[in-house]
Amino acid sequence: MSGPAVTGPGAPTVGRTGGDEPDASADPRSQRRFRTMAVLLLAGPVIWSTHFMVVYLQAEAVCDSRAADDEVLGVAVASAVTIVATVVALVASLAFTRGAWQRWRRGGGGWNEVPPARRTGPAAEPETPLALVGVMLGVVFSLAIAFTGLPAVVLTAC
Repeated sequence: MSGPAVTGPGAPTVGRTGGDEPDASADPRSQRRFRTMAVLLLAGPVIWSTHFMVVYLQAEAVCDSRAADDEVLGVAVASAVTIVATVVALVASLAFTRGAWQRWRRGGGGWNEVPPARRTGPAAEPETPLALVGVMLGVVFSLAIAFTGLPAVVLTAC
């Protein structure tokens, strides 16, 4: 059961979420920052998983078809597609990693600085630690993309 409703100037404000937290939908700028951070955090894993599935499925399809012996510029078709897909995925992943790096540095990112709770001004943005996590994820998944495509350079696909 709920108690009597409190109204008036001193009453707590409740957002659309129904809790006591402020309504994040009221500030479009914070929504945009949240979406940008979500993209920067998830870009590496999404690009890697997409790259992995594309490389795996195309190698399976090419090796099971009659095109297994076809070549493009002296390289087997499956290997050529894997190399191109790896380069495209690496460029995309590194671009998002660079974006996370820039956001981290713009947010006052550093190892030996004043803790975020004591900062004031634009450097006190709460997503600065998330940007660092985005950088780390970007580096790890860029390496994963490179290691996924590396066998196409040294081995035959089929």
